[in-house]
Amino acid sequence: MVGSVMCPACVNALGIYKGVKASRAARRRQANRASADRSRQRKDQKSSDVYSDNLALTAEFEEMEQELADLAKARQALVVAITGKAEERDGLANAHNLGLVTPSAHPSK
Repeated sequence: MVGSVMCPACVNALGIYKGVKASRAARRRQANRASADRSRQRKDQKSSDVYSDNLALTAEFEEMEQELADLAKARQALVVAITGKAEERDGLANAHNLGLVTPSAHPSK
């Protein structure tokens, strides 16, 4: 090669080189786009899975909260019933100690 003039073989080789280089660049861009698409799909799938899990866990949490509230109501009802029975028992014991009630008036259960 002398100056800016190239021999026909060099021109041909340069053309092939540029074509191969452009082809590789195009394949690389295409592969990068495909990789980016796969990454977006994985991210979207992960977001969808997280959202679904969140909905399921929220529903389960609300169900458990309701169950806990029901248990608290039942516990409170038992506390009231037990307190009432204890007060009744204490009242009968005091009345018996004072001689106001005979043992046969309130048979044991």
